[in-house]
Amino acid sequence: MDNVWVQYAFIAFLFGFAVWYVVKMVKKSFSSGSNGGCSKGCGCSTDKK
Repeated sequence: MDNVWVQYAFIAFLFGFAVWYVVKMVKKSFSSGSNGGCSKGCGCSTDKK
C-alpha cells in the first residue's frame, strides 16, 4: 500500500508544478512591465525612433 502513496505524492507534485507554470505564464502575459508591447520578453519595443 505504500507504493500508492508515493504515486499520489508524485502526481500531486506534477499537478502543483503544472498549475504554478500556467499561473506564471498567464501572469506574465497580462503584465506589460518594461518589455514594451511584447509579452515574450524578446526586448522589442513599440517606440519608433
